[in-house]
Amino acid sequence: MATNPKTQFRWFARQLRPLLGAHAVSMTLIVLSSLMYLLDPLLIKWLIDRILPKKDFHLLFLAVAGFFGIYVCRLGLSAFAGLVSFRTVQSLVFRIRLGILEQMNRLSADFHETTRTSTKQRPPERSSTAWNRM
Repeated sequence: MATNPKTQFRWFARQLRPLLGAHAVSMTLIVLSSLMYLLDPLLIKWLIDRILPKKDFHLLFLAVAGFFGIYVCRLGLSAFAGLVSFRTVQSLVFRIRLGILEQMNRLSADFHETTRTSTKQRPPERSSTAWNRM
């Protein structure tokens, strides 16, 4: 693979393109979960302005149920967004690893006989001594 950052970014964008829909779903769920935080102050305002002065216990229980419902929805959306994001990243990593394996299988037997295993596992510019210096 070329060491040019623009080339590497284009390669990564091509790998990511089939999974953009799943990433968009994940981001949408995260945004919806975050927007649910805006409902708590509205419920508190309704509780202070309408329910407490009237001392209406039915509406108080409705407000408590509203807080609980908002919390459960927020938690569910957040968890589902995390699940979608995790599965998308795992799929991306699997595709990249499968592509590397297919490339390794396409190489000739002579290449595998003459090339050291350590050279095939890490790029030449990142030798173990370079990692030790870090």
